[in-house]
Amino acid sequence: MTGTDAREILSFAQSEIRRYLALAGLNDCPPIQADSDDEAHDAYTIRGGPDGIALHGSNPRSALIGAYAYLKEIGFAFFAPGDDHTRIPRLTDKRQLTVPPIARRAENAFRGVCIEGATSVEHVLSYVDWLPKAGMNLCFLQFFRPDVFFERWYAHENNPALPPRGLTEEEKAACDRTVTQAIRQRGLLLHRAGHGWTARTLGYPGNGWQPAKEPTDEKFRSRLALYQGKRQLYQGVPANTNLCYAREDVRQALIREVVAYARAHPEADALHFWLADTYNNLCECEACRKTTLSDQYVSILNRLDEALTREGLPTRIVFLLYQELLYPPERERIHRPDRFLMMFAPISRTFETPYPAALPEGPLPPYRRNGMTLPLGLADNLRFYAAWRRVFPGECFIYDYHLGRAHYGDPGYMKIARTLSADLQTLRPLGFMGMVACQELRVNLPNALPIYLMGRQLWGDETPFDGICRDYFTGLYGHHAALAEDYFRQVSALCDTDYANANGPRLRPDLTERYREIARLSRETEQKAPSEGDPILARFQSVLRQNAAYADAVAALTAGNETAEQAACDQFLHIIRDREKTWPEDYDVYRAVEVTSRYTGLTPTPQPTEERDVSV
Repeated sequence: MTGTDAREILSFAQSEIRRYLALAGLNDCPPIQADSDDEAHDAYTIRGGPDGIALHGSNPRSALIGAYAYLKEIGFAFFAPGDDHTRIPRLTDKRQLTVPPIARRAENAFRGVCIEGATSVEHVLSYVDWLPKAGMNLCFLQFFRPDVFFERWYAHENNPALPPRGLTEEEKAACDRTVTQAIRQRGLLLHRAGHGWTARTLGYPGNGWQPAKEPTDEKFRSRLALYQGKRQLYQGVPANTNLCYAREDVRQALIREVVAYARAHPEADALHFWLADTYNNLCECEACRKTTLSDQYVSILNRLDEALTREGLPTRIVFLLYQELLYPPERERIHRPDRFLMMFAPISRTFETPYPAALPEGPLPPYRRNGMTLPLGLADNLRFYAAWRRVFPGECFIYDYHLGRAHYGDPGYMKIARTLSADLQTLRPLGFMGMVACQELRVNLPNALPIYLMGRQLWGDETPFDGICRDYFTGLYGHHAALAEDYFRQVSALCDTDYANANGPRLRPDLTERYREIARLSRETEQKAPSEGDPILARFQSVLRQNAAYADAVAALTAGNETAEQAACDQFLHIIRDREKTWPEDYDVYRAVEVTSRYTGLTPTPQPTEERDVSV
């Protein structure tokens, strides 16, 4: 177990059972035994009754996952991060602790989430705390430190309703340490880095997508890709900038950076080594034009493996199938697959339909340097993955974006949840060993069904989609479950997530009536829904108002009515920004504003520019 003694994790598992039994009213807790083996794949056994509770995990993390599974067997429920999404039974008798012997093994080896959006340290800690409760085993802290995601929250970007402040370097480092310790306390797999290596190789920190001034040092400037006759930062952003990968000093610098980071971060189970986070800005020098980006990438990966081996570092390296790297190498091959994990990232895919159950056949489109068109169709995306599988036999998982952008275009979350559910059932047939979700962490609204079913199905729960929905809505919405579920199903059936995700023209009269119907249903349901009740029902009322305004805005946008669109967009923004004061952990306002403006195309009424002080 990397970074944390197994005894600490087992002790934590025992303390969590005691804590929750006390919350349920049972302070006289019977003896709890917890032990584990040292296997990689997650599995657990449980025995429980009035005389004692025994947990055994294939590893310490699995014992903790088993502890929460035991609590669920006796009536607890953890539907999403946060106390309001937790259900605690009333226990008065030790006999209520009896469960039949249980033995379970995870179907997928990789079950995790990658930090995105805007988050406070408390938001991340809440999600990390929930991961093993959901049966998940992996947390990916993107970049060398996830500074950019904390900076967005504390500056309250895109939400002038909250007072901004900046973070010192010491505070950002403390955020990273605190979250890392929470991950280690639970024995979760820790992944780090990703984009940012190109920035670091140019002398920048590489902790986000921040713009920067052009490098003045010739050593760094000469490493930039030659694009359209110039060597300069692509659109001013180091993390989005490719390098001249034919240069030996560039290859050596990249490898040095990865080795140094791996040496400094032994707590990381895997490092993601990715290139620039944009496409069609590759180097056009004579040497680079003689090969493909993927061939250059694989060549660097092999040399990185050799360097890590010389240093005695066992860190796994995750390489990325993304944008131009969707094309497999033409000549190069990975020499030692055991060092590497292959990650397929179909960022441009549609979410209107799920993956097919089998890999499609057929040729790839011809490779053209700086002429890449990202595939929208699922068959088109999977042909690239299938081509890579023919040249890489090692472990592989999917990195997908159900809750990264398109979900803001699903005001019921039922369409995105159904697509996610179907996709998870095809992971094994398609050759994947699990999924890491690239997503915002604050996704409890409109509801938390997608992440709830994600945890259950990634573990291997074979309950049908409708059964998981019934468990979720009944458990959280009580007597109003049918009203909530029926509403969410209706509005999801009317929405178009591809439209919200910038696919197709903005003028779409065929969609106008559908969004007007969403607005009508939202207002009609608001009249039926309870005006007072527990926090979940209060959130439901807020979602109904949000969805009515959002649908008004999209209906006007599709019809080309700018005045009506701006007025409705203003109302939508007012609702979500004001609500963030009350339930900040549930909905990522920063990301919602970015997606609905940059991708969907909603435009609020222009306001006078106001300088916001984020000094520290």
